[in-house]
Amino acid sequence: MIRLFLLAASIVLASSAYSKPAEQETPKQTPQTKSPTAPKGISVQEMLVTGPPQLKMYSLAMISQGNIRDPVDESYLPGFKVCSDDVSAPIRSISAQLLGQHFVKGKEPPNPESIELLIKLSKDESADVRYSAIYYGLTQIENKSDEVIFQLIDVAATDREEVLSERIIQSLKNNKDQVIQILDARLASGKNIAIYEIYEDFTGTVPTHIDKYLDMPSSRPRLFIFASASDNPDT
Repeated sequence: MIRLFLLAASIVLASSAYSKPAEQETPKQTPQTKSPTAPKGISVQEMLVTGPPQLKMYSLAMISQGNIRDPVDESYLPGFKVCSDDVSAPIRSISAQLLGQHFVKGKEPPNPESIELLIKLSKDESADVRYSAIYYGLTQIENKSDEVIFQLIDVAATDREEVLSERIIQSLKNNKDQVIQILDARLASGKNIAIYEIYEDFTGTVPTHIDKYLDMPSSRPRLFIFASASDNPDT
């Protein structure tokens, strides 16, 4: 009996001495938030080449705002080339603007690869992209090649946008002999009233080939003034 009592007591003591180890709390996961910031170790140049559209736009914005450490040099050209083919017109447009600002304006001679990209973008289906390529790019070239001059004249004759046309005409003043030669050749070989008008605007004179253009309607943008319903035509 005593032995049974001692055995029961030892079992109670053993069970009370045993304690279950505390369970470790699983640390709470911080919710992941999407950010346009590039993955660690990825450069802006690499983002322009391989990044999705959001990162491309973010990178272009960083460059536009001057938020990058290093100067924009030729190492950025592969990225701008990729962006010039992007399906997003804003990406193409900003790329054209940056190409002009960093590789053409004030550069003598300008970077030839950037000029090729700007010529391509000046033929873009988007009017905004064309405008950026010409206004910030091709018109900034001091010594223009015949290819650049021909393209600028073609844009001025096709778009007929007043601000852009004036910008083009002003930018061609330093290439007067080349421009007149190209305009004369185009006037002699075709019947484009816009080319005739560009000749007048550029030289201040009428071209040699004038007869076939006299009866053609002007291509210059027209200003339409609409009277309101309350206007009295008799007053």
